[in-house]
Amino acid sequence: MIYTVVKNLLKILFRIFLRLRIEGAENIPKDGPLVIACNHLSLLDPPVLGTAATRKVHFMAKEELFVPVLGDIYRLLGAFPVRRGGADRAAIKHGIDILESNQVLAIFPEGTRSKTGELGKAQPGALMMASKVKATIVPACIIGTDYKRHGRIWPK
Repeated sequence: MIYTVVKNLLKILFRIFLRLRIEGAENIPKDGPLVIACNHLSLLDPPVLGTAATRKVHFMAKEELFVPVLGDIYRLLGAFPVRRGGADRAAIKHGIDILESNQVLAIFPEGTRSKTGELGKAQPGALMMASKVKATIVPACIIGTDYKRHGRIWPK
């Protein structure tokens, strides 16, 4: 319930301040294991992607974000920590468990935010987890959350 309340509140705020426009949400399967693989431009991308999705989304997030209080909030909203720089077996297992329970796992395959706006090299984790569970992979693209890079406070 908290997830739905936060999602709907953010959707309203994003439509007002970011002029959020969602296209292609009908391509998200209604059930079954699903990996949403998306580009990553800014810290706004996870909540933007979560509000655009038609199902509850679980995110892998860098472990540095899981500080006291905020970490609890992130977990409550479906995120779980991943250690970057190598294969985090516990995070991979948790991601596979999410998929095996027919839920949605969102991953930014590059493993970090793009500093230039260009796509970087994808890490193999998303494809590996999806193939292990035979999950559907839905590609996603977020545009415009990197507004600071364009020298603007708010998007045009």
